[in-house]
Amino acid sequence: MAVQNKKYNLQFNYQILEKKDSDLYDFYAQKIFNWYQEKHDYPMFEEVEFLNSFERTHCPRCYSPKIIKNGYTPNLLKKYRCKDCNFSFNQLTNTFLDSKKISLGDWIQFLLGLFSFNSTKSTSFLNRNATKTGIYWLEKVFIVLKQYQENIILNKKVWIDETFVSVNKKHQKLKNGKLYRGISRNKICICTGTNKKQTFLIVSKKSKLDEKTCFEIYKDHIEKGSCLIHDSEKSHNILVKELDLKEKKYLAKEIKALNGEKNPLHQINKIHSLLKYFLTVHRGINKDNLQNWLNLFSFIINKPFDQNLKVILFIKMAFSCNFTLRYRDKFN
Repeated sequence: MAVQNKKYNLQFNYQILEKKDSDLYDFYAQKIFNWYQEKHDYPMFEEVEFLNSFERTHCPRCYSPKIIKNGYTPNLLKKYRCKDCNFSFNQLTNTFLDSKKISLGDWIQFLLGLFSFNSTKSTSFLNRNATKTGIYWLEKVFIVLKQYQENIILNKKVWIDETFVSVNKKHQKLKNGKLYRGISRNKICICTGTNKKQTFLIVSKKSKLDEKTCFEIYKDHIEKGSCLIHDSEKSHNILVKELDLKEKKYLAKEIKALNGEKNPLHQINKIHSLLKYFLTVHRGINKDNLQNWLNLFSFIINKPFDQNLKVILFIKMAFSCNFTLRYRDKFN
């Protein structure tokens, strides 16, 4: 018994099975084929309409704004032509969906899983994708979110603190060949700030902050005149001085035993607890790539809190990024 489709050159042959099982396996084979067709067939009308709703504003090759519409692709996606360099491109050229072979619906399912604190492997499995596909898509997510935290500026009440993650021996050295310095060469310091509405997390190249490093990390993310709530870390003093901040500081030894909301640094401790869970879910993270994971974590825990709205926001951000990452380049 066999199920075959010439368009995709798929064939399911179950001659080795017993005759009484043939109907069951024909049904199974047809379902597998339907799933494959759903993933790899031409995009549906609703998907094409959605993709065409994003306006291209410049040429992806020379960045000239002088572009004109130039018909449609066989998939009914908009085509354009640049007047300056005569480059022809379509709606998806140099976007995160360039040369896509799987429907946008699968991307949405992948993002929903990723934003729900699922691992890349489990998200790919539940979405019936190869693990390598998930890793490839994750790299695209990192590219889209690379500058996400740059525009986060906290005001009013701002909680800051640092947490530490261990470094595997094989990832102990930085790209410049130098070891992490400070409390321990096996620790990386993560500087965190929040005002309940937004949160940022930035990797420090030192596990024990000095004033210079502290100021460089926090200065662009805290609005002048805000109220700083912290644990009396000496390196924080420069922030109060240079940014003209009010402050509420607590001795770490005194508040360490306080649990839950009784702890004045509860807001920041809650984020660190979530971060540890997040890093546990994504085991085996290369710490040289840690900032990309922190960008993703920050995007997940910040507004909008509705996962569906978060996916829509991500897709809008992705279409505003001008990049192409080929599968073969990622795994070359």
